Amino acid sequence: EDESLRKWKEKLLGHIDDNEN
Repeated sequence: EDESLRKWKEKLLGHIDDNEN
């Protein structure tokens, strides 16, 4: 479940989530 990882990631980074998507 990488969803949990990307959950805290977007919380710390946030802007990175937009780059990974």
